[in-house]
Amino acid sequence: MTTFEAMFKKRKIDFLVIGAQKSGTTSLYEYLTAHLLIDSAKKKEVHYFDFNYDEGVNWYHKRFLWKRNHLQGEATPHYLFDANCAARAFKYNPNLKLITILRNPIDRAFSHYKMNVNRGAENLSFLDALNKEDERILETKKLEYGSSKAVYSYKSRGLYAKQLNGWLEHFPKNQLMVLDYERFFKNPWDEIQKVYRFLGLPDYHGCLKDFTSNKNVGNMSIPEDAETQLRQYFAEPNRILAQQYGINFEE
Repeated sequence: MTTFEAMFKKRKIDFLVIGAQKSGTTSLYEYLTAHLLIDSAKKKEVHYFDFNYDEGVNWYHKRFLWKRNHLQGEATPHYLFDANCAARAFKYNPNLKLITILRNPIDRAFSHYKMNVNRGAENLSFLDALNKEDERILETKKLEYGSSKAVYSYKSRGLYAKQLNGWLEHFPKNQLMVLDYERFFKNPWDEIQKVYRFLGLPDYHGCLKDFTSNKNVGNMSIPEDAETQLRQYFAEPNRILAQQYGINFEE
C-alpha cells in the first residue's frame, strides 16, 4: 500500500452535486465551495461514477485536496441521468450527501440544444431534434462531446422524478437535497445557507460574491411548436415531481 493509499484509506468524499445538466450546477458548486470548510475538487466534473469508474478509487481520490477537517465534494451533472451511478456511489460511500438543482425541463432542454448548436454538435431544428431524440439516443455513436444518448437527450434528461427515484433505490431520502433553479438564483446566498446546514456546516456569508453565470448563447427563443410539444410531454412527469419532491414548474 502506498503512502497515499494509507493516508486516505478511511476518508471518503462527503457530497455529490449530481445534476441536472444546464441547471446552474457550475454556479451552485462555486457558491458551495466558497465556504471555508469545503474544498473544491481539482476539476468540477470528475466523472468518476459514470465514465471513469474502472480507474478505481485511488484515481478518484487524487482529484481532491483533502485538507484536514474540510468537506470534499464534486459536481458532475451527468450522474443524475446515468442509471449506473447511484449503485456505484452507494457502494463507495453509503453516507454521501446528494444535492441536485432542477430547472424547468422545457428551459433546460432548449438550453441544452443551444449549447449543442454552439458547439457544432447539432444541425437540426429544435423541433426536429425533439422528434428524432428517441431514434438518435438508441444509436451507439461516439461523438465529440460524448455518446449520442448523452448529447441528444433533450427530453429524457428532464424526467427528473424517474431519475431521482433511481437514486432513492439506494440512498435514504434524508441524504438528498433537491433545489429549485428559479428559487435558488433569486436569492442564492440565502438559499446556499440551507445547503451548508444540510451538509452539517455553519452558515457562511464571508464572501457574498455573485457566482451566477449565464452561458446561454445567442438570442434564440424557443419555437412555439416545440414548446407546445414539450409542455404536453412533461405535464405528467412534472405532476409526479411536484407530488414527490415539492418542485412545481407550473406555479
